Amino acid sequence: MFDERLKEYLGKDFELLKKPTIYYTKKEKFRILQAIVLMFGGESRGDLIILFFDKDDTERMDIVESSIESLLDVAVSTSYNEEQKHWEIIITDFKK
Repeated sequence: MFDERLKEYLGKDFELLKKPTIYYTKKEKFRILQAIVLMFGGESRGDLIILFFDKDDTERMDIVESSIESLLDVAVSTSYNEEQKHWEIIITDFKK
């Protein structure tokens, strides 16, 4: 089920998942991240990933942050945007 939904969002880029993470380019890592975020109702605006979780949902954001970092071998920074009422994720280091 998860694979089918991810395949729908990634389209032809689904083939990326067949190669080891260490060989992903920055663009490929970001494309996979965008697809996963879209699956869960988030959006991306340029290099910014936006998730619509409650401000107090820090535990959930910690899980999302560590999952992204381990899955794609990147470093991320998360913050809550008070004005827009959403969480923002920025990749700070692609480690490659």
